[in-house]
Amino acid sequence: MTEKLLLQACSSLECDLISLDLSQRLPYSLKHKIVGTALQRGISLEINYSASIHDIGARRNLMQNAASLVRATRGRGIIISSEARKAVGVRAPFDVINLSTLWGLSQEKGREAVGGLARTTVIQAQMKRRSFKGIIDIIDNGAPPKIENPQSNKNKRKAEDGSSETQGEKGNDRAVRGQGRPNQKPNGGQPGQQLSKKARKAAARAAAAAGTS
Repeated sequence: MTEKLLLQACSSLECDLISLDLSQRLPYSLKHKIVGTALQRGISLEINYSASIHDIGARRNLMQNAASLVRATRGRGIIISSEARKAVGVRAPFDVINLSTLWGLSQEKGREAVGGLARTTVIQAQMKRRSFKGIIDIIDNGAPPKIENPQSNKNKRKAEDGSSETQGEKGNDRAVRGQGRPNQKPNGGQPGQQLSKKARKAAARAAAAAGTS
């Protein structure tokens, strides 16, 4: 990055973070007038340390350039990250804080550069994109967004399909049972039901009267 491009990024570009490759030798010096413009606009500056772990030349350039950046910014608005592509290039937070003291940062500002300021930058970037003029953010009653689980939806559909099938089977059983029942007599009596004594006597009298006639 040239000095002209850095000045443009600090003064006019719409960004939230400026990351400098401090493992390379810079052809210009970092001035407070340039980086101070970025700090006034709320832009943070990032220092990446993973490139200097295995390279002695990159380590020397990082020590020099990071110390120059700390002097130019007065230790404000600096974020320290690894930019590592493998886990070997990542160091523990307290190791990074101790490394930042070699660049001129205090323990408190080093702790803020590793954790606190990075979170603040991410939240400010979200506010710029989601809120109204970067001030008001609408939250749905403060509740977290609901995340639908596709597996639960599948189980719910299976349960609904199973309940509909059981209801259909019950209806078919009732229809079959209704068809299997014998027809009732018009007078409401069940088939095979025995006649009472009065009915038998009346039937015998009627048969005797028919025989005498």
